[in-house]
Amino acid sequence: MTTLAAPSADPFWAASLRRWNTVCWVLFAAMAVGLVAMDPPGGTKFAAFALLGSVVLCYAVLDRFPGNPVVRPHVCLCVLVLALGGLAYLGSSYAALFMVTLPHYWMFGRTPRVSMGFLGLATAVTLLSIWWRQGWSGEFLGETVVSTLIVVAVGVLIGLWAHSVVAQSTERARLIVELERTQAELSEAHQRQGAADERERMARDIHDTLAQGFASIVVLAEAARAGLASDPAPSGRQLRSIESTARENLAEARELVGSARQRGAAAPGSVARTLRRILDRFAEDTGTPARPLLLRMCRPGGGSGYATALAVP
Repeated sequence: MTTLAAPSADPFWAASLRRWNTVCWVLFAAMAVGLVAMDPPGGTKFAAFALLGSVVLCYAVLDRFPGNPVVRPHVCLCVLVLALGGLAYLGSSYAALFMVTLPHYWMFGRTPRVSMGFLGLATAVTLLSIWWRQGWSGEFLGETVVSTLIVVAVGVLIGLWAHSVVAQSTERARLIVELERTQAELSEAHQRQGAADERERMARDIHDTLAQGFASIVVLAEAARAGLASDPAPSGRQLRSIESTARENLAEARELVGSARQRGAAAPGSVARTLRRILDRFAEDTGTPARPLLLRMCRPGGGSGYATALAVP
């Protein structure tokens, strides 16, 4: 409905506006009682009631139906300006209405310039109406004009402060929303990076375990097939090695699946066990003991890596 009551405003400030709305209705009721008790009966009292009622009606419609196409904030301010001028001309309690409705210029004005423009217009219309009724005098200049300008100056300072508070609250709310969006994007990026790292780890484990085992099975199968006719005894050992390697590969595959379900919990020592198994299988199939050598290799694009080789005595 208003600039100060915008949804992005600070919750404390929004609660303050709701409390002011309640106080405003109480003050409107008090002004109505004052008109009944203090103003003499006659056409002047009815006219004052009509002017006050027009302001209350516009405020109620705008507060209850902020999106209505008829009573817009600027329309409400125009009615308020005319009501203040009429009450000042009638000599009724215009001063109370003037002070009570000071926040309305800042609530219904879209910008500080518009708010101060309506406030200045209300001040000018009120003073002109009083001058039209009383005429020019020292009392008018020394009391009415000075006191009205002091009230207006205080209202302007409070309104500008309120607008600055709302602007800071809106900016803070915007920064909080932007921070939450950035955190969500960062969390999503971390999840994507974690998934990519997991795929890379599984590919590395498959290469270091299952691929090595399948390569060993292929070599052993070729050797067993070549020696079936000439020397069946070594071929039997190689077939047993094929069976053992296949079982070990099956166990490695189950470990990999289990580690994937545990989100990145790799099987400890899988590479070392695979290397040890290959060396033992090499010694069993050939009868020649072997030990691993860790070789440092330079990469073409820069940097270095490590490779494993067999050292046969």
